[in-house]
Amino acid sequence: LGAALADRLKAIGGKPDPGPMIVHRLNNREYANSIRELLYLPPDHDPTADFPADERGDGFDNNSDTLTISPVLIEHYLDAAQKSVALAFAPRKDAKDANLPAINPLNAPSKAGKGDFGNWQALIRLNIEAFLPRAWRRPVTKAEVDGVMKFAAQSFANDGESQDKATGLAIRAALLSPNFLFRLEQDPNPDGSSKIYPLTEFQLASRLSYFLWSTMADE
Repeated sequence: LGAALADRLKAIGGKPDPGPMIVHRLNNREYANSIRELLYLPPDHDPTADFPADERGDGFDNNSDTLTISPVLIEHYLDAAQKSVALAFAPRKDAKDANLPAINPLNAPSKAGKGDFGNWQALIRLNIEAFLPRAWRRPVTKAEVDGVMKFAAQSFANDGESQDKATGLAIRAALLSPNFLFRLEQDPNPDGSSKIYPLTEFQLASRLSYFLWSTMADE
């Protein structure tokens, strides 16, 4: 029945028509929930406490038509990313032994004994390769990881050899990217023809998770 109905709907008008798609900015609630999930922050952390209120459209605060972005909001994003990442990298205590620091989940990939431990870039890259697909809600390319790693290199040049600072600056850059701030649904195989294309599994998961939970999809 489902397949028959889908075929019937596709046949209406002679071709499939999913309707217009407007790029969706994360609203304040979605942004706050996603930041907490990504950075393993406590549930009472609200990075949007000082944000301007989201404009409503037809009574909803998650209407893509009204979720615009302004210079003031960008300033808030900069401040929220800085404070949230700093909190994520603040010293933590191991629940089993108060004398031992807990492993920060954001640094866990580089602590797992993989990579070239004589090369700081290789270590931090392990962290970013694990973080970036979660933040951008899709698989990422080597070029995209390379782009974010430039911020880690900048941190090492300016602040000395601190893996936490370098990883943190790269994470902040990822959080300020349109790939995080917007729910982008780009054609995975673009050819410049403006053709209709199906959602990927990752895009569908994002639609469902933000609809059901107002946050990013789990693993």
